[in-house]
Order: sequence, then structure tokens, then C-alpha cells
Amino acid sequence: MQLSHNKKVFILLFATLIVRVLTVFIIGKTPCMDPNYLAQANHIINSVGKVDIYITPSYGFLLYFINIFTKSLFLSSSIIYIFFSFGISLMAYFVAKELFNEKTGIVALILLLFFPCITVAVAGYSHTSIVSSFFILLSIYTLVKFTLSKTGFVYSALLFSFSTIIGTYIRPESAFILLILALMIFWRNGLPLKQKVYFLLLSYFLVISGVFLHGAFIKNRSSSPYASTFSDAKYIYITYVCVFSDMRSMYNGTSAKANTSNGSASSDSVSLALSTEAFGTPESNNWSIRNAIMKNPKVALVHCFYILKQCLFYFGHPLFCPVYMYFVAGIGLYFLFRQKQIFTTAFLALMFFISLIPLLFAHAEIRYLMNCVYPVIFMAAVGIAQFESKKATSALIISVSAANFIIYLMYLVNNARLGSLCG
Repeated sequence: MQLSHNKKVFILLFATLIVRVLTVFIIGKTPCMDPNYLAQANHIINSVGKVDIYITPSYGFLLYFINIFTKSLFLSSSIIYIFFSFGISLMAYFVAKELFNEKTGIVALILLLFFPCITVAVAGYSHTSIVSSFFILLSIYTLVKFTLSKTGFVYSALLFSFSTIIGTYIRPESAFILLILALMIFWRNGLPLKQKVYFLLLSYFLVISGVFLHGAFIKNRSSSPYASTFSDAKYIYITYVCVFSDMRSMYNGTSAKANTSNGSASSDSVSLALSTEAFGTPESNNWSIRNAIMKNPKVALVHCFYILKQCLFYFGHPLFCPVYMYFVAGIGLYFLFRQKQIFTTAFLALMFFISLIPLLFAHAEIRYLMNCVYPVIFMAAVGIAQFESKKATSALIISVSAANFIIYLMYLVNNARLGSLCG
């Protein structure tokens, strides 16, 4: 007896939910920064006047309101992970279904079931990327539906803008990724030019307005003279220069610790000292990354290439995307070219590269690269779904899923045994 598509989807979504629940509770840890997010949200909500705001507060607000009911930071954080990581799989299914077909959407669901990047790479370690990634996929789904003329421009623009704004409040690079991707609608035939223009004008206006409102809130409530649009400029500046100790180590062939006179300085203090040599003191730059880059563009370019090198390293890491997935994605790319799906191929390629660009001005970690993995997933799903032979399709998807499960299980056991995932 063959199951209908709806039953297959229901079973896979139920399995996804079970896997997400087991993952976060077996690992059993609270993400490193969640106590800071919750404490900051508590100060903002329960204090009168200005307070110290050094990290983007929206995720902390989410934690705070869930914590009112759970009275447990671990449980609150786990609920966030379960809900939004499940939502990622659901949105990925919808995007793949709209871009391609139902079968490809189901294959994407199967691939994401144990996929390391959204399970053991982040569960109990960092949940902000999971939340922002969900809203990015929701915005992309809305954008795809609009380009296929399945929704009107007003409804599409409102949902796209809302999702983009919330994602941006969690991870500021979301607006950059999605507003650039939105320009792809001009490539798509079948939509009246007037609707495309109205959609973009309304979306850009709402998203930019949302960003300005967030900046006004931060500057109104923050006690720091360096308050920025999303958090504190000092925190952002330190995040930007934090790789300088690693860069110096790479060039000298020494450890970052060996670059200090007594070997006891923190990597942040080493990075600040080294960045001062290149850009001048942070105070002279008013803790502005833009000012620092303008002072020494050559070093800033070296910084970008170093981050790119780190990204290339992570692209082959099993926690990001196991190497065999690229081969399967290559099969999908072959089918896309053979079927002359140029728009879809270009859309996925732009999604990959545009998600990478903001990291070149910050630092690279697997959790921040999460949005780069979805084009690979979609292309791999196409590669598997396009085989005419059911035996070939089944054999490939079982092999890939089994390999994903082995990687998932290894890191699940390892992370559960560790005392902490921080540092």
C-alpha cells in the first residue's frame, strides 16, 4: 500500500518534531549567551530609564516572555529551539514544493531530518541563528509565492516585510540578504511590472522603517554613548576585530597566546591591540567598523579574505554540510541546467552567496553559515527527486539519510557528554 503525499508529509513532520525534541533534551544544555539575553531583557522591561544594551535585545524578549510561563531558562530556550527548528523544516518543504514540486519538497524534509547544521551544531549551543533562519525562509517562501503569481502584492509585501523585520531584529544581516533577494522578482516573467515595483517599494519602505524604529528604541533606552541601530557599537567592533589574533597566528605560525608578552592575555585583548596597529585605537574610530575600514582598506581586505578562508574550511565540516551532499547537489544542478531552470538556479546561487557576504565583515562560525546550506539542500533534493527509477531514488536517499544520521548520532553523544558547549 502506497502512502499519499499528505500522509508522507505528516509522518515526516511528526518525525522531525520528535527528533528536535530528543536532540535538545538529550544534549541538555542552555546556550552560552542565553543567560545574558534573558538578564538584559529583564533589565530593559523592568527598569525605568536607560540600561546597558550590548546585544540585540529581541531574542531576549522572546526568552523573557516564554520564561514567565516555564520559570526555567533551559526549558524556555529548548521550546524556542524545538518550535523554530521544526519551522525551518516546514518552510524548507514549502519553498522546495513551490520552486520545484511535491516530491522534491518531501525529499528536502527527509534530508533535513537529521541534518547536522540545524540539529547537533546548534542545539544547546546557540538558538538565535535558528530563529532568524526560520524567518528568512518564511520571507523566501513569501517571495517565491509572489513570483509565481499565487498571492497579491499587498499581502505578499506585508508578510515578507513582517518576517524580514523580525528576522532582522534577531540577526541584523537578515535584511541585507532578503532585500537583495527580492530584486530577483524583476527576472521573473509573468508578473506585471507595476506589481513588481509596488511590491518592492512597499517592502523596502516597511523594512527600512522597521530598522529605524529599532534604532530609535535602542538609542532611547541604551545608557551607552556608542548605542547603534541594533545593539552597542563597542560590542560590534570587538566582534569585527576578534579574528586579528588568529590572523597574526596564521602569518607567524604561532598560537594566538604566544603573541602576547606573558602569554596570559585574552584573545580579545590581543585582537584589540593588533587591530589598533592597523586601524588606530577604537576610540579614534568612534568604535565604528566603517571608520576603521576607511583608515586601512588593505588590512580590511585581508580580514575579508581570512574570513572567507574560514568559511571555506567550514563548508567541508560535517557539522555544516557533509562533503557527500555537494556531490548530490551537483546532480541536482545538472538536472536544473538540463531543464533550463535558469531563474531557479540563479535564485539559489544568489541565496548562497548573498548569505555569505555579511560574514566577511564579522566572523565565521557554522551557526552563522546556516543560511548558506539551504540552496545545497534544495539542489540535493532536486538531484534525488529527478531520478526516474524508484529504486535509484530510494537507494540514494537511504544512503544519504543514513550517513546524516551517523554524523548526527556521533555529535549528539559527544555534546551530551560534554560538561559545557561554551568556550
